[in-house]
Amino acid sequence: MKCLVRSTLTASALLALTACQGEESARIQSLQTEAVDYISIVVKNLRGPSLPEKKTQICYAVFAGPQGFPSDSKAVVLNGCKDVTSSIESFLIENLPPSADGYVVSFFEDMNLNGKLDTRNLFGIQVPDEPFGFTQNPPLTGAPTYAKCKIMPTKNGEKFEIVMKKIGGG
Repeated sequence: MKCLVRSTLTASALLALTACQGEESARIQSLQTEAVDYISIVVKNLRGPSLPEKKTQICYAVFAGPQGFPSDSKAVVLNGCKDVTSSIESFLIENLPPSADGYVVSFFEDMNLNGKLDTRNLFGIQVPDEPFGFTQNPPLTGAPTYAKCKIMPTKNGEKFEIVMKKIGGG
């Protein structure tokens, strides 16, 4: 009996569709791949240490799908903050939930320690007033999309780098 095999790889499973000649139905198998539980992220270009006598924090939010990205706090699956002590900070983001859609990690440097990303009006559009960044470091050509920022880690501890940006410099 001759068989045709097609496969599609996603972050959480390898689906193998086997259709054999002479059979009326196809068989679908799900072969689980190893889940990724944690990733490592290095964040560069933080401004806090260059400001004497000023304490800042770097905060992150992890999204595990495009729904609600980037502004719906209910869509955030993990988040946290820590004090900035250097222009480069490292994060180990643990307990990632399984996601076939990959992940986006967004960061902002909380310059006034109010716990939120401050924005300002620029030609009728609200833009970040504090340094920010996303996985994949998308260019500043409009609002970020999940597709442009998404990462698909394949192993525990995989490293990613984010370079913080600020609209209008400073």
